[in-house]
Order: sequence, then C-alpha cells, then structure tokens
Amino acid sequence: MKKDNEQMRIELRHLMGEDLNSLTPHELNRIEDSLQMGLSSVRAKQMEHIRTRTEMLKNNERILEDQNKQLKYIMHQIEGGDEAERRYQNQQNGRDYPQQALTAFRVQPIQPNLQQNK
Repeated sequence: MKKDNEQMRIELRHLMGEDLNSLTPHELNRIEDSLQMGLSSVRAKQMEHIRTRTEMLKNNERILEDQNKQLKYIMHQIEGGDEAERRYQNQQNGRDYPQQALTAFRVQPIQPNLQQNK
C-alpha cells in the first residue's frame, strides 16, 4: 500500500510537470496523450457552456423585448388621449412641436469685448 501511494505521488508530480527528466520517451508520450485528451474535454465543456449561455441570453432578450412591447402598448393606451390633447393645444397656440423640445441656450463670447475698456 505504501508503495502504491508513493507511485501515485510520483505520477502526480509527473502530471504536474515536475521531475520529468527521469521519464522515458514512451512515458512522456503517454502523459502528453493524457493531457491532450483532458484539454479536448475541457474545450468541449467550455463550448457547450458558451452555447448554453448564448441560448439563455437570446431567450432572455426575447422575453425582455416582449415585455417592452407590452409596456409600450400599455403606456400608449394610458397616454394616448393626453398626447392627442397636447398636440391639439400646441396647434391652437401656433406651435407644432411639443413643450419638451424647447431648450434655452446661452451664448458666451469667446473673446472679451474690447470696446468696454475704452
């Protein structure tokens, strides 16, 4: 049992890349094949995880788009009458644009007024 334990420790060190000088080319090839199979397995699992995650994100996107459409529809129903009333009042006041579009700008000169110094 002690011998098996020590053999497993040596093999583990070899797999971790330690103490490789004492191995024969055949043993090195065996370890390389084992590492290649492990790498392939990890890549396959990674790709499956990416596919699953992508499908989940697309599904969430569809759900959010549907919810957005529903909320827009509800908002349109609630505000539909109010918006028509605002447009009518703006047309009566001679404005064809909503109140929110009005913004104020303050112009500041780039150079000082030189005539004030005289």
